[in-house]
Amino acid sequence: MNLNLIIVALIVVALAALLLPSLRRPHLLICLYAVASPITWTTGDASANLSERFAVSDVVGCVFLCVMFLHLALKGGGLHVSATVVAAGVFLLCAGMGMFVTNSFSQTFAELAVLGFIMTIFFAGENAVQDERQLRTLLHVWVGASTFISLIGVWDQLHYVIGTPQIISRASNLVGATDAIATFRNHGQAGAYIMMVFFVALAYWSARGGFRHSKFWWPVAMTVMLLFLMLTLKRAAIIGTAIGVVCWTGYALLRHPRSVLIVGMSGLMVFAGVAFFLSSRNLSERFWFKFQSAIESTDIEKSSFIASNWGEAFASFEKNPVVGRGYGNTVVTADQHETHSTYLKMLGEGGLLGIIGYFVLMTTTLWYFRAAVMNSSPWGKFLANLAPLLVGAVVSWGYIYHLRKREFWITMLIIAVASRLATKTTVAPAHRASANARVVST
Repeated sequence: MNLNLIIVALIVVALAALLLPSLRRPHLLICLYAVASPITWTTGDASANLSERFAVSDVVGCVFLCVMFLHLALKGGGLHVSATVVAAGVFLLCAGMGMFVTNSFSQTFAELAVLGFIMTIFFAGENAVQDERQLRTLLHVWVGASTFISLIGVWDQLHYVIGTPQIISRASNLVGATDAIATFRNHGQAGAYIMMVFFVALAYWSARGGFRHSKFWWPVAMTVMLLFLMLTLKRAAIIGTAIGVVCWTGYALLRHPRSVLIVGMSGLMVFAGVAFFLSSRNLSERFWFKFQSAIESTDIEKSSFIASNWGEAFASFEKNPVVGRGYGNTVVTADQHETHSTYLKMLGEGGLLGIIGYFVLMTTTLWYFRAAVMNSSPWGKFLANLAPLLVGAVVSWGYIYHLRKREFWITMLIIAVASRLATKTTVAPAHRASANARVVST
């Protein structure tokens, strides 16, 4: 068991205990969950049984669910059941059909249990975060915590350039350096996580009027996160971020061109920072090794990892096109790696039912964005800025499995609550400026 995990878990539980008496404010615990979510150290092998897959945020999530149960029991009243919650139930029902065909019942059960747990946290979070102030609190603490984690990752990489002591030391790889991962278990988790937080931060900052009306730390935070993202060398996340920013730029040029200028300046600072880190021979060799291997691994005609990994997904679908091979049922010939693609994982492990369940789940997200075109409320503008950025995420999910990632569901929670606030807010033209001013002043 990881000693660091035990120490951090004790601290988190102690902080949670301080919040327990305040059952009137359960949204604070979902904020604590968001803060703990970048710490992905687990109690054991994350690919093993369910008991060894617990991370710090899961402990917070359990406490949060208990607090929400007590809060609802004492307060009374009904629960808000959104379209996403219903769609998540449909997805789990479709995915559960794989239990009848899987040759590893324990792995499939563990995978579905993890998905059900994180979807339940999303459901409780929708009922905990009720108003604009609570949503802003969640968004601010999540971006702030992610920026702090990114700063740790960037600082640790300085060890390979100027020899500074590392906060979180990692074993070096074959070329003498490691990717920036901070409190994550691997660079893939780090890159995928920061990509989503960066998208949310950029959309919120843009909706608040960009540099003119926002606090100075927002552009700084985004620059730090972007630099950390580049240093993770997670190729799918880097490509997805680039595509998202390009799509957002096309939208922002028509709405607020000054924001594009500031983001461009941040991008130049990030590239300068990457160039500085590449002055280290170890990091430079690691950088080119990663991108050279990316080119080689995408050759599906050869016996590469991608050919084996993706090939198993197609083979599983051909063998059982209705329900696939069962979720979490890792195939030995794929080197014990799960399918490196959300879409192919749905195809191979869920079959046609899995594809249908996933389609139902994701199309509910599009429903949330209707608020962006129905009115000009501040949260409607936030959704309008976030929509083009998520195009990059959709592309990156072609190589990343995102459904059990905490950052995805936190983003979904923010989108769901923002949509609810936007649709409840009807901003008349005469009062639109004053309404915007109240949001951007925070």
